[in-house]
Amino acid sequence: MIAYRCIYSTTGSDDVVNIDILFSICFGFVFMVLTPYLSEKIIEYKNKLRNNEDKLVSRAYPKLLFMAYAFFLTFFVVSFSFSNYYWWKIIFITVFCFITCIGTLVDIRVRIIPNEMVLMIIVLGIFLRFIEFGFAGLLNSFLTVLGTVAFMFLSYFITKAFYQNLNPFGAGDMKLILAVAFVIGYPDVLGAFTVCIGTMLAYISVGMLFKKLHMRSYIPMAGFILIGLVSGLLYGRRILDVIGF
Repeated sequence: MIAYRCIYSTTGSDDVVNIDILFSICFGFVFMVLTPYLSEKIIEYKNKLRNNEDKLVSRAYPKLLFMAYAFFLTFFVVSFSFSNYYWWKIIFITVFCFITCIGTLVDIRVRIIPNEMVLMIIVLGIFLRFIEFGFAGLLNSFLTVLGTVAFMFLSYFITKAFYQNLNPFGAGDMKLILAVAFVIGYPDVLGAFTVCIGTMLAYISVGMLFKKLHMRSYIPMAGFILIGLVSGLLYGRRILDVIGF
């Protein structure tokens, strides 16, 4: 575990400043400002690759609310990381947090999960798993992906048996879920998916309560999946302890 503290003198007294809090605030402001800008650039890039008839339609979103979300998510993730992990893992978690902010906003605005983002998550996951657990960690990740594929097929057929016209996952959602499974590995991935499902159900429940959602509403899933990713990296085993696994 790491403790970063800086002591400086003012008016003859020593004040202890938590560097992790300062870093968390700085990263929070940076991600808050950069997320809308970079998301727009990604949307522009994806549109350049499409025909005029197939351009992505950008949807309005509450910008200030999302910027607040990006700030507080980053603040919490970075401050917790500084208090609990070594510097190399702090870097990985911070990058994944930034990807979470951007991926969530892109999916909200244009309903896509960029393949480039999924590939970046996988590449970062390869380095993270190897640094933390060696080749055994990579093997665990591949087996976790296979198990996730089997679970997704089972979920698909069960859903089709009851709702023939309903697809439980989009192609982008499936690729992102598998990328998260690779990065987290077993058994922590169970905690990550628990958070993902829990936050999504809470969102749906509130939306239906206030009649903003209905059974056929489209729900951008990237944000929930990526929250699961960050939660799994931060809390994996703790989540399993809470749910009694």
